[in-house]
Amino acid sequence: MRTYDIIVIGGGPVGSYTAYQLSDLGYDVGLFEKDQEVGKDVICTGIVGMDAFEKFDLPRDAILAEMESVTFLSPSHLALDYVARDPFACVIDRAKFDKGILEKAISSGTDVHLGKRVKQVEIGKDSARVGTTNGDGLTEARAKVIVVATGVNYQLHRSLGLGLPPSFLLAVQTEAEVKHSDTTEVYLNSLPEGSFAWVVPCKGPVARIGALTKSGGLGHLNRFIEERLDNGHNGGPPKVAYKPIAHGMPDKSVGDRVLAVGEAAGQVKTTTGGGIFYGLMCSEIAVHVISQALQKGDLSSTGLADYEKMWNSAIGDELKLGCRARNIASSLSHDQLDSIFEFIQRHKTIRRLIKRRINFDYHCDLLSIGMKLLRPFI
Repeated sequence: MRTYDIIVIGGGPVGSYTAYQLSDLGYDVGLFEKDQEVGKDVICTGIVGMDAFEKFDLPRDAILAEMESVTFLSPSHLALDYVARDPFACVIDRAKFDKGILEKAISSGTDVHLGKRVKQVEIGKDSARVGTTNGDGLTEARAKVIVVATGVNYQLHRSLGLGLPPSFLLAVQTEAEVKHSDTTEVYLNSLPEGSFAWVVPCKGPVARIGALTKSGGLGHLNRFIEERLDNGHNGGPPKVAYKPIAHGMPDKSVGDRVLAVGEAAGQVKTTTGGGIFYGLMCSEIAVHVISQALQKGDLSSTGLADYEKMWNSAIGDELKLGCRARNIASSLSHDQLDSIFEFIQRHKTIRRLIKRRINFDYHCDLLSIGMKLLRPFI
């Protein structure tokens, strides 16, 4: 039976980045990924802030397009444009992105097992036992500590005593050729229950068209394509993919010899549903705490508790305020949203103030000032 210092479960960007960092520190790391190939058929708009590429040394060959502007549209298509001096984000090819980070983990010494689904984890006094299968029976490995980076797959959480996100949203997305797709468009409340939709140019005439909703995503997206884009897409009916998105903070992300990171720990922007930046940032916190715990020889939930405290301190306010803002947005009528857009269009000072508060990865500042300014409309 192979024994590691750390086993990472999940080979997405967050799992691979965690494995890379730990291996780079000299730890013996095993990574188990259920799919034979990472990044394939991933449902993701694929927008990553430019700062993230510098902060986490991400693979730049995965960049498809850079973003310098966004147009926000109200239910009646009143428009508010945001144009930056420099590109603030980019659209990525998730297959290249995921593979690039996994290659960094392999190069640093991570022992990667693709096509190995983890079926069970048993926490013992001196180690944790991981049972994996690839269709040829169950194989086992051991480690001192386990990192759960399984995305929205929470099958292991209950047995490990880890908490689940309090709720979920539904993301639906397709790719199609779209006329006039020079800038990213965000359609606010074009769908029921405070949902929003987007058109994101990614390569040539092809755009990613999607929606984030509470329910009924497929029907909403089809109506959005037909009604809001005025049939402005080429070809037949597009193939639509969908996935749940964690929404809110779980009550527990650590246990004895185990911690969760990324979407498995609810580390997802509650405003947009994006999880890459927060997941990578919390991965660095996890690596720091795991290294400290290994050096001290205390891998109990108490020994790993600083991880939860630190990541909650880093992004907890962002997640909580994002949930509050989404609840408010859900209560707004189309007329109220149009009135808000009209108010901002009329006041240049307000537009300047809002523009100064915009940060692609941190939304608290903008949400706080926005809720104060727009209180009369709510």
